[in-house]
Amino acid sequence: MTSATIAPEKYFTTVNIFHTAPENQDRLIEVLLKGMPLLDQQPGFVATSLHRSHDGGRVIAYVQWESKEAFEAMRARPDAQGHFASVGQLVTSVDAVPCRVAFTHDRT
Repeated sequence: MTSATIAPEKYFTTVNIFHTAPENQDRLIEVLLKGMPLLDQQPGFVATSLHRSHDGGRVIAYVQWESKEAFEAMRARPDAQGHFASVGQLVTSVDAVPCRVAFTHDRT
């Protein structure tokens, strides 16, 4: 297993906040994990990490791409639409935030 490298200005990043009922949080993570092979096959995919909110009402996905074009190509894949529909059944809304890392700080 590798980990995401957070580096300013290096990657096109999406932070997706999936709002869900607390009783659906574990199932939502399972469904998101089932989509990992789609990401692994996508040129330009770098890394992702999933985060659970303590209250159970959200799952946050931090996803890195080599470029915005790589991200958009993944979103347009016909074979990914079923996965997106499965996720949609478990969420009440999604805040999708494309961004660039501006700064990181590690404890020295």
